[in-house]
Amino acid sequence: MSAGTKIITFRTRIFNDLTNAFGARMSFYHGSWYGNAEFNYKTEDAIVQVQGQLDNDFVKPGNALLMNVGYSAKGFGIDATVRRMENMAFYSDRDANGNLFNDRIINFIPSLTKQHHYNLANIYVFQSQPRVYLEDESLVKAGEIGGQIDVFYEFKKGSLLGGKDGLKVGVNLAHWSSLSGTYSINNPKDYDVDFIGFGRKYFHDYNIEFVKRFGDKWYTIFAYINQYYDKRLVEGQSGIVKTDIISAEATYKFSSTRSMRVLGEHMWASADKKNWASATVEYNMNLRWSLFATDLYNYGNDNPDAQNHYYNFGSAFRYKSTRVSASYGRQRGGLICVGGVCRFVDESSGFTVTLNTTF
Repeated sequence: MSAGTKIITFRTRIFNDLTNAFGARMSFYHGSWYGNAEFNYKTEDAIVQVQGQLDNDFVKPGNALLMNVGYSAKGFGIDATVRRMENMAFYSDRDANGNLFNDRIINFIPSLTKQHHYNLANIYVFQSQPRVYLEDESLVKAGEIGGQIDVFYEFKKGSLLGGKDGLKVGVNLAHWSSLSGTYSINNPKDYDVDFIGFGRKYFHDYNIEFVKRFGDKWYTIFAYINQYYDKRLVEGQSGIVKTDIISAEATYKFSSTRSMRVLGEHMWASADKKNWASATVEYNMNLRWSLFATDLYNYGNDNPDAQNHYYNFGSAFRYKSTRVSASYGRQRGGLICVGGVCRFVDESSGFTVTLNTTF
């Protein structure tokens, strides 16, 4: 037991099968200003500690607070969001194996970070941390606290920085930490966290993006991204990864329906699989058909045998609200996240067909 760890008297409690939750929300709008706040409370619930294990004597309530405020005007906007969560995971099956990466949850909580469309920026993706986990002194958590701020500014056409066609700049800063407090990892397990207090850092993503047009034909995007990712706290694996990512994207319009897009990326990483490079080419033949090819190259891997190319090429067809794509390629292994839902996958190669439609 580490110094400062709180010792809590053992009490045997039996948890209810039914867990209730209550919430309240308020919003305001005034001119160009807006804001909202939401508070949620969860009645006592059994803490799911490890795979397939429940303790009758480890039962705690939970709560969550979300606040958002922003200002929007022509050519300028700012939006700030903060959130604090403590023990806010609901499971469809408390006894299920897993439950580590948003598995078998019934209250999906999205991570409040920028959703990048770049390949390399999505290797180390943060997911929300609503659960309690007391494995050992190096891995204790009972939720999360943090937020993000977005700032957008458009330099007008004809200005010094805007030039002939103007310039759009976007800055996003996201920072997430565990809740500070005292944790007991020995029986009886328990915790007492501060309502406002930052513990160990989970993740940060600081990025800036420049969007620039050159006439009616060229559309370009340049971005820089700095990330911090604690694999131990987020994934349960050892290592802290710090990355610097740059990307350059250009789209050329041949006509109103035909265009080509080229994207180049590079990531410098301090640990894990180290440095990556990536390239993407996409050709839109018309409003319905497109061809694409991409390659992620892990050239910086410390293991020479693992310095692989993860290529993918194929075609997509769109009709109204339906999109069908077919591709062949190699899938990188590791933690793959889509919309905040993450899972571990093995490296693989094969043919993939995807159908997306709305109705």
